Amino acid sequence: MKILHIGPSEVSVLSTRGGAVQRRIVGLARIQADEGHDVTVLSPSAHEEPMAGTHDDWRRVDVPLRTERPLRDYEFLMKSRRALAEQSFDVLHAHGVPDAHRWLGGLAATSVQTVDFYRYRLTNRRLGHRYYTKSLNRYASIMPVSDFCRSGLSAYYPELTTRLDVVPNGVDPTQFVSNTAAADAARVALGLPGDRRLVVYLGRVCHQKGSDLLGPLAERLGTSHPDVTVVAAGPPEQFSARTGARSTLMDDLVAAGVVVTGAVHEDHLSGLLGAADVVVLPTRADEMFGMAALEALSCGTPVVASDLGGIPEAVGSAGVVFPVGDVHAFHSSVAEVMDGLASGDDWAEKARAHALGFTWAEVTRMTHAVYSVALGSS
Repeated sequence: MKILHIGPSEVSVLSTRGGAVQRRIVGLARIQADEGHDVTVLSPSAHEEPMAGTHDDWRRVDVPLRTERPLRDYEFLMKSRRALAEQSFDVLHAHGVPDAHRWLGGLAATSVQTVDFYRYRLTNRRLGHRYYTKSLNRYASIMPVSDFCRSGLSAYYPELTTRLDVVPNGVDPTQFVSNTAAADAARVALGLPGDRRLVVYLGRVCHQKGSDLLGPLAERLGTSHPDVTVVAAGPPEQFSARTGARSTLMDDLVAAGVVVTGAVHEDHLSGLLGAADVVVLPTRADEMFGMAALEALSCGTPVVASDLGGIPEAVGSAGVVFPVGDVHAFHSSVAEVMDGLASGDDWAEKARAHALGFTWAEVTRMTHAVYSVALGSS
């Protein structure tokens, strides 16, 4: 099967500063290529000239982009179509790019779209909402990443007639695994103390992700658990932010005693999550799944997260959820898990077992089931 993947225009698919969408594309491409499929991935590039590279037997086509969003999104689609004009595919798999079928659908026998956010630019206006309803209805299947996402998508686009198939995000259990040496290396690389227990947040440092709650958490843990350090690991606002960029929120967190690392290189992600005693996701809004939670669980690390959106589906019984924005409940939940660990509670086995239900191999199997139905109806 010939498969074409395309994601957003912000950052390269293989960027060390990417997010869940980029990780999903790479996770699927690797498994699909291992299974013998011909896989091409379109990736935005900062290079002046387009490059093509092969990674684990899947092919990446870099598309040079020079504009800023929103024009960048259309530049990416236009140049992608031009770069692949002489090629054809069985499946176009778009990831958060509702316009991909309009521009690239003619290159493939069928097209599907993975959705982890569905309020696109101008959808709050009648014409914009109608435009995106028509765009999404062009796909043979839409794949929301959680049951929560499916329900929200259906409610937001009541005239959506395209088939909906829930396919969650996944995790690589060979990359995200408990490893003492990797944990020690991550502590050193990120400047984290080697003699303290860690509560780690991994993701964009912004209000939407609830990062502002890390300051109050650090202050309360400073009294109740003085041997604990709270860590905020991630870029400010957007994954495409330049390395070393700071924000006012980051400065506020430092003032509250939080260690702010900035973006974490791919080489140290697993080590950081494994070094953590608890990983936290205090998201306030728009969380359709929670891949970081799944990656932490794969490392055997328990998760404390907001009871929001698709997060409970990602966490299952291998973590604890608390009411959104409730600082007291956030602290109490983290403290409870930390105390349990100190008393010998074994979260690791439960966490790892839950994560193994979401391997990229399993997600690929579910994805290919959708491809089969889409091809059969095309």
